[in-house]
Amino acid sequence: MVSAMSYIKIANGIFNKSITSNNEFFRLKKFFINSQNYKTYDSMVASANNKIIGNIPEEIISVIVKEHPQTKVDLIKNVQDAFGKMALELKKSVLSQPNLIANIKGKSAEEKFITSVMLNHNWRLPEDFNKIPNGISKKLKESLSKILPVSKVKISFVGEGSFGYVYKLECMDNSGNKVIHDRAIKIYKDKDSVKDVTSSLLKKMSKLMNKYSDDEVIDMVFPFAKDSSMFRTSSNKEIKKMIPFLRKSYIRGDLNKRVNMAVKMFKNSDNIHGICAEANSYTRLKHLLGHKISKSNIIPTDMFDLGKGYSIAKFSDSSLPKVESEIKFSELGLVDIDYHPGNIVENRLIDFGGIKTKSDLISDNTVIKYYKKILHSGDKNAQLKTVENLKKIASNPKTPLRDKILKAIDYYINN
Repeated sequence: MVSAMSYIKIANGIFNKSITSNNEFFRLKKFFINSQNYKTYDSMVASANNKIIGNIPEEIISVIVKEHPQTKVDLIKNVQDAFGKMALELKKSVLSQPNLIANIKGKSAEEKFITSVMLNHNWRLPEDFNKIPNGISKKLKESLSKILPVSKVKISFVGEGSFGYVYKLECMDNSGNKVIHDRAIKIYKDKDSVKDVTSSLLKKMSKLMNKYSDDEVIDMVFPFAKDSSMFRTSSNKEIKKMIPFLRKSYIRGDLNKRVNMAVKMFKNSDNIHGICAEANSYTRLKHLLGHKISKSNIIPTDMFDLGKGYSIAKFSDSSLPKVESEIKFSELGLVDIDYHPGNIVENRLIDFGGIKTKSDLISDNTVIKYYKKILHSGDKNAQLKTVENLKKIASNPKTPLRDKILKAIDYYINN
């Protein structure tokens, strides 16, 4: 087994080989393939020449390559820029959330807010607050219509997670037919927005919990409690006992202390959550799984823009091809601490935060090479046959790197 210190040396070696003499990263992809959960994401992105991992949706690229081969580089760059501007505009609309929270009024809106915060630990924008500026869709349509027969672009809010906001992108022609498969646009939160929104949320909850009694809050929250992961396995009696406790927790305590705690927790999760960690995990999964990832329960993701803080992925719905295989993270030396029903849509994993390295053995490129050779050789019988063949090869003292072949075999057998 590779020691913890060896693992650090390997990671540092990869880090050093992936930067130029001017401390600029020239291959983020290579850096992400080799390991993950780094503590150096911020400095890495700050010095990177190209902050994009992946590319624009494949349907757009295929049309550009086929119909505009002479100008394909410029057109792809123009579409990347258009998506980037869209993401920055969406971020601006997110920055208005503290004011929206402060201005929530009326029992119906307050009930929605209280229920969502208590059950989901964040708030969902009610429909009447979800005002996405029309100009965002219009500008993106202008760019895409130069390549595709797009007559309408629709952007709609889907939901909020602890580390980002998700929007649905739809592109239609004159007849209302989809020009490309719908996309999920994820806008990642930064530390400043987390602080502002958390502060506004706690202030509002404190005010509302003083306004409504225990019984009133129970009446609001109880009908939806079983739908949340927090109370899914709780009895009705336990839920009715817990809701008043949660109500009082928003009344008690130092507000500033709680805000700072939330921001600290967000910051301390940088190496497993947020756009850099998710881009890292997805890139590494693609490398480990190869072509198998397209048939797995991992949602196909087009692009992560680490500079502008957004990603583009296929929207997980029933129109996508059927999932043929489920990824077993333990077989890849990984563990997904966030693998729960909320992150699974249409049997696909849609969030790559919370994926951690379980074993340092899989960080070695040569070990990965032979481990992939075993995994990709077919069904269980075919894999075992490959293992036997590799054992024969490794038994020859003259075989190069035979110790790493044996480590790959050992890892496969143990997992």
